[in-house]
Amino acid sequence: MRTFFLILMVVLLSLIQISGLNNSLFAITPNFVLAGLVVLAMLIDFNQLIWLAFTGGLILDFNSSVDFGLNTVFLILMILVIRLIIKTSEISTKLIYSLIIVGIATVFYNLVIFTTIIRSSAIINPLNLGFRLAVELVCNLVLTALIYWLVEFSLAKIEEFNKTRKLKLS
Repeated sequence: MRTFFLILMVVLLSLIQISGLNNSLFAITPNFVLAGLVVLAMLIDFNQLIWLAFTGGLILDFNSSVDFGLNTVFLILMILVIRLIIKTSEISTKLIYSLIIVGIATVFYNLVIFTTIIRSSAIINPLNLGFRLAVELVCNLVLTALIYWLVEFSLAKIEEFNKTRKLKLS
């Protein structure tokens, strides 16, 4: 049940990101999948996380105008880097750590995307790129906090349900 919930969450985040429902703030699309995967990196098994990154990246790639595979490779590389950081350091506050990682990943992702796709208005006017990056960064940080609390609450409820079910069976 937990695996189903995680796959459903990544698919829903991907669909929200590509649906256009979120383009109301200065025509900027927050990276829902990145925020969700960073939060999940703090909470779930690495093997599941790689498959979730692959699934989310593929869904984004099928609807993207950038080179096919760029989103998938970026998300998988970010998960590998995040896991390396997690293994080499002690984490006291997962939310703060998630916010820092999403901030760095947002900046890096936008630099990769803007160098891959030549957007003349952003290149001609660096203020436009800086403004877009700042707004997306704020959106991604708020989104990460919301996803973190939602996932923590949901996983706690799933664990509680499983414990209750095991007690009833024994």
